[in-house]
Amino acid sequence: MFVASRWPRLGAASLLVSLLTGCPTTSDPPPKAKKEAVPEDEWAGIQRTAEWLYATRDFSGKRLDECVEVLRWVREESRCKGSTCVHARDLAREWQARCPAIADKGEVDHADVEGLLSQYEARSKEDPTPCGAEAEEMLKNGCGKDKTCQSAAESWATRCGKSDATPLLIRMIERSVERKLPEPKRVKLDTRSCEDLQGELRDSVKCGNQFECEGALRGLKSYRDRCESNGSRPTAQVAQYQLAVLAKAGQPTPPIPLLMGAASFPPKEHPTALADSLGLVTAVCETPVKTAEEYLAARRVCKDGKLVFTGIVKEQGDPRARLGTLDLPSDGVLLARLPSMVIAGEAELREKQALAALGPELNKVIELGKRSPGEALPALLQVLQPYRLVLKKSATLRKSLGVRDEGLAPIFQELGKRKQAASKAKMERPMLLGFVQRSRERLLADVKESGEVEAGAPGPFDWLETAELLPLSTEALLGSMKLAVAQARVIRVDKRTSDLARTYATAQIQACGEAYRSVNEAKQGLVKCALGIETCDEGRTQQIGKQSDEGRAKIDETRHQLDLLLTGPGSGSREELAEAMASGGCVAPWW
Repeated sequence: MFVASRWPRLGAASLLVSLLTGCPTTSDPPPKAKKEAVPEDEWAGIQRTAEWLYATRDFSGKRLDECVEVLRWVREESRCKGSTCVHARDLAREWQARCPAIADKGEVDHADVEGLLSQYEARSKEDPTPCGAEAEEMLKNGCGKDKTCQSAAESWATRCGKSDATPLLIRMIERSVERKLPEPKRVKLDTRSCEDLQGELRDSVKCGNQFECEGALRGLKSYRDRCESNGSRPTAQVAQYQLAVLAKAGQPTPPIPLLMGAASFPPKEHPTALADSLGLVTAVCETPVKTAEEYLAARRVCKDGKLVFTGIVKEQGDPRARLGTLDLPSDGVLLARLPSMVIAGEAELREKQALAALGPELNKVIELGKRSPGEALPALLQVLQPYRLVLKKSATLRKSLGVRDEGLAPIFQELGKRKQAASKAKMERPMLLGFVQRSRERLLADVKESGEVEAGAPGPFDWLETAELLPLSTEALLGSMKLAVAQARVIRVDKRTSDLARTYATAQIQACGEAYRSVNEAKQGLVKCALGIETCDEGRTQQIGKQSDEGRAKIDETRHQLDLLLTGPGSGSREELAEAMASGGCVAPWW
């Protein structure tokens, strides 16, 4: 009996096709081929430390390149100190776990990592440095009122950047600040120290115009924000840099409180420091000066210009630096108005330069004197004139005249003839006495700048004592004045004339003392105006300068009258009147 199949009846052709094409005869799918097991990713299985993430924050690349990048960071942590080395330790440990095989395959030398790791592990167990402890406190607990820690971080970088900052520690602090900012912003800490910023501030003083000095102003602000924001005070030198930058940038220059122990400009460190160390000359006639030679050369050629300096004054016992500007009509006028406005070593430098220049010029005058003594006298005065103030103060320079005494004698012999002729002019007998006496003591007394002789006339070198300095020249001059000398020898001053001379001298001494007080008052006024201690407009400054000039002229006049009296009609009271002059403040002038 035929049993029907559960399959549908198919035709013979269909069955044949199915058999030939291999169609399945059941509904079960064929078994799948087994895949190979995937090995575990060792790199991915290592947990990343915070230090690794900090180091690779700006990195993107292949694993070998990442290992090379982090290796650089591991090596740059070699200057870590104390317990902050824990971060270098953890970074080195992770590198050792991740990278040796990859580095070997890429032929990257990493033989030093093991030694660095040992160092970092040992240091991490040490106590933290003060800067290190401050950094860790900042990272763990924040900065108190400084919610973002930005100011604290900048201050830390300035103070501790040189000693304790490493790339990883800096990156961690930067990231910590960024997380606290109200708006997303990349933070980059500047690890320049205050000394670095001071150096840049010093260099910025060279800025030549207001536009260039705007950058210097930014540097000044950066220095103040980072190095003085906690109330720290600068040294006098740093304050001078600040004032110079402000002045060049056309900004106000208020006084700057100074560090107590450093409120001076030591001359050894500052070639243009004032002799009292309480000031520093920075420019003459708008020309910056950095050396004593530059300063002196600029002063000599400057006419109707300005001298700029930084001065230190005490205000209620507190030292402050102020920027000062003085009128500079000429070198000689400023020396006369303010003898204290000289740099340390200036007198010696002026003397050195005068010695080098005066000798050859005197030799030329001596040669001229051999041919024409009459022409040589005004030439001698002309040669001496530029060195008049140095001659007053320098015995060494005066000796340059003394060693040429023999050569100068013919010139003074000619001068003696002129003085003998002048003595014939009508004059009181006591005045003739003084005329001869002054010639004994001072060859160039009664000789005008032109070389003309006039008894009683003031001259540029009537103060120059020559009796001991130029004995041969003195002998030659007096030899040409034999008649006048003989006449003076027999002159006697009567009591009435002597008393009148004493009375007149007393009045002159009083006038001289008053003029000195006026000049000294003007000196103080000029300094106060220059430093802004008192507010002075141009008119006031000129008025004070005029007061000084007129006061000195009065002193010159009264002292000249006193000289005439003390050598002539008042010669009998010379010592007494000299003492009165000293006690009355009518002393020898500095100009």
